[in-house]
Order: sequence, then C-alpha cells, then structure tokens
Amino acid sequence: MPRVWIFLCFVLLGALPRQAAATAPSCEDPQSAARSLLDWQQPDNNDPAAAAACLDLPASRAAEGPALAIKLKQVLDARGLYVPTDDLPSDPDYVGADDLPVVIPMPQFSEFRLEKKGDQWLIARSTVESIPRLHSATFSGLTGTVKQHLPPELRDARFLSLAGWQWVYAVLLLLLALLAGGLTQAVIAGQIGRVAEKAGIRLDGRIVSGTRIPLTYLAISGVALWGIPDLLLGVRANQALLFVARTAMSLAAVLVLVRFVNIVGDYFNRRARATESKLDDQVIPLAVRSVKVLVWALGIMFIIQNMGFEIASLLAGVSIGGVAVALAAKDTVENLFGSVLIFLDRPFQIGDWVVVDGDVEGVVEEVGFRSTRVRTFYNSVVSVPNAKVANARVDNMGMRRFRRVKATLGLTYDTTGDQMDAYVTALKELLATDEAVADSTREVYFGGFSPSSLDVTLYFFLDVSDWSAELRERQRLFLTFMRLAERHGVSFAFPTQTVHLANSDATPNP
Repeated sequence: MPRVWIFLCFVLLGALPRQAAATAPSCEDPQSAARSLLDWQQPDNNDPAAAAACLDLPASRAAEGPALAIKLKQVLDARGLYVPTDDLPSDPDYVGADDLPVVIPMPQFSEFRLEKKGDQWLIARSTVESIPRLHSATFSGLTGTVKQHLPPELRDARFLSLAGWQWVYAVLLLLLALLAGGLTQAVIAGQIGRVAEKAGIRLDGRIVSGTRIPLTYLAISGVALWGIPDLLLGVRANQALLFVARTAMSLAAVLVLVRFVNIVGDYFNRRARATESKLDDQVIPLAVRSVKVLVWALGIMFIIQNMGFEIASLLAGVSIGGVAVALAAKDTVENLFGSVLIFLDRPFQIGDWVVVDGDVEGVVEEVGFRSTRVRTFYNSVVSVPNAKVANARVDNMGMRRFRRVKATLGLTYDTTGDQMDAYVTALKELLATDEAVADSTREVYFGGFSPSSLDVTLYFFLDVSDWSAELRERQRLFLTFMRLAERHGVSFAFPTQTVHLANSDATPNP
C-alpha cells in the first residue's frame, strides 16, 4: 500500500506545472526556439502568442499561431514526450550530421522538427501543418463532453492540483475500463469454448478459463491508454501513467498469447495421444515450451523498448555476448540441434527398445532438448546426449516387424529314424498352423549329430508387437515342443560321455 501512495504522489507532482523562464521569446538557436514554445505555456507565465513566436507560419496565418502552439504542447504532454531542451544545441550556426540545419529533439517523435530559416530557428513548417492531425489522433474529444455536462463550480474547482472535471473524467475512465474488462471476459473468453465446440474441438475448461484474467487486464489497459491523454495532465504525469498502462498491456498481451499457446498445445496433445506414434507426445510439449519462450522474449523486448532503451543497440550487445555464450555452450547447442534432428528423422518412438552404438540398450522413455533418456533392462536410466544419438548407429529393436527365434533341440541317441522323422514333421505342422508364427520363414530340420545329441534345428519368426509378447509366445511354443516330444516318445539329451573299458588277457610283467 505505501508503494501505491508513493506512485500517486509522483503522478500528482508530475501534474504540477513547470516554472517558466521569465525571458522574452527567442528563436536565435534550437534550444531557445524549443523553450519559447514550452516556457510561455505555463500557468504562471501563459502567453500563447509568445509561445507561437517560433512557429514557421506564413504571415497570412499568423492569427492561427497561438491556437496551434497550444495544441502542439497538448500533444507533447498527452503523449508523455518530454522535450530535452537542456540537451538541444545552443549554437545559432548548428548543423547536423548530414550537414543540414535541422534538429529532431526526440527520435521517437520525428514529426517534431526544428529548422533554421534565414537567421532564425523555427518549428518546422511540416510540424506546424501536422498539428491538427496529431491533435485529433491524440485526443478522443470526451474532455469537451465532460466539461459541458458539469456545473461550473464542480468543473473549475481544484483539488490536489487537478480540476474538478479531471477528477470526474478519471472516475469515468476507470469505470469504462472496468466495464470493458468485464465485457471482454464475458464475451471473448466465453466465445472461445463455444467456437471450439462448434468446430468439434474439445478443450480443457481450465485452460480456456485461464485466458479470462489476462484478457480482462488487456482490455483495461487498452482503455486506459486511449483515455489518459484526455486528462490533460503534465508531461511527467503522463509519462508515468502511460508507462504503467503500456507495461500492463504488454504483460497482459504476452499472457494472453501464452494462454492461447496452451489452448493450441492442448488441442494438438489430444490429437497426438490418438496417434500410434509416441514421439509426437514428446514433440508437442517441447514445441509449446519453445513458442512460450519466444513469446516471452518478444514481450520483454517490447517492454524494454517502452522503457526508452534502444532495442537495436541492445540486440547488438546481446548478439556479441551470444557468440561468447555459444562458444562456451557448444555442446549444449549441438545437443539442441540433435534433438531437432531426432524429431525430424524419427529413428525411434517413445517405448521402443533401442541399442545406441552397441553400448546403451533399453527402452526410450523421453526425448528432451539436451538428452534422450533410456531405461535399461536392469532398471537404471541412461541419459544419452542428443548430439551423440543423432550421429550414432541406433539399432531400433522396437521397429522389428517380426521377432526371430533360432533354437536347437537335442534328442538322445536312442531316437530311431522313424521317431525323428515323425517329430520333425509334427514340429513343421505346428509352426505352419500357429497364429503367432509369421508366414515368412518356417524352417525345421534334423540338423546333425552332436557329441551327445541328435540336433533338430528350428528357425522361424514371431509376429508380435513387443518384447513381452515375444517372451510369452516363445514360452508357449517351447512348452508345446516338449509335449510333442513326450507324445512321440523321444527324449531331450543332456551332455553325457560314455567310457568303454577293454579287458586284456596279456600276462602282466613280473
């Protein structure tokens, strides 16, 4: 609360008139010409004819000078444009950088120019001719309406350096701003959900309702910017009020854009969840965060510009510092570009079983800006830099259409030829009719003689979606192989060794 009182005091002090210099109007140099316009329009030194002494007007329009001088000062004050008279040249023979006798006191308001004409410095003819247009563009005209409908005792009464009509207008402006905020909240924010519903788009109600407050403040600050000039305050007071209103409007606009980014992101998140690909479930949140960062960066730059800083010079300094930061953060930049390549190339999806460069193996859990997180089969998480992933050999086991099964069944050597033939035939028939076995390759043969077994070679593929299904189907088929062996009277061998002892009738040596 004390800060509010301090701010109000600052505004009221800014509304107080400046002390005018008690000197005759002079147009001998740029500084004197600007002072003549401003210093002769103060409450204790008010002479519009003297203020118009340095306006470049033809003799036929000299009578218009005082009114034009008043309007020009009102435009400068209402827009919060403080003319830096002390910084203007005081040399009658001054020439600018382009060797022309021209002075533009405020680069942000180039319409206000001082030019040398003969031996005098005058407010340029182009500026004088544009005064009516600038005045109508600055003021809404409500000031006259308010004054007309107020009794003289209230209209002209003064309280805290402000006239009664100014207090009444300020209250009306506040009520109008609140009304605009309420209407904006009720109409625009409410229409978002209705339009989305008509378009068949289902949005999160909490995200939509989050736009209400920023839209309200955006409307309030917009009305304030429109109405503040009509208060006819001093230049310092208008500077403060306009700065607050522009800053509030910029922040509200940024928040509105951020909320709309959330709405769009929520819509695409719903669509991403409906697709088979899981990588887009990670891409959408990253894209939303990137757009939010961009919106905030542009908003902050706009606010800084409103504070009077030159964005071009600021960006130049940032770019020089950015080169140093980029050199220091080379790996971070590489990882960022690596993440972009991953999203564009899509070498894997979330949930895929991958092997990266032969040394990292597991299931992809998340793809971030800097690294890709892989859940290993011993349940740890390995973060692999995206720059490495983008340049590495990635074996995506999750993209296999079929899962290969290669097995050898060893039967005992007491298995007869007929039993072997019947068992191999039964295995072939089983693989030919099983729904989990792919149609591509089904190979079952008596493969050879091992030291302790007769080997049956099986080579086929499983048509399954993931590793868990592969393990489940392998177990089912292997159990079926065992039952078929029991049915055909064959047994599985295990490593054995037969030792033959030979008897000798030879007489041992004495």
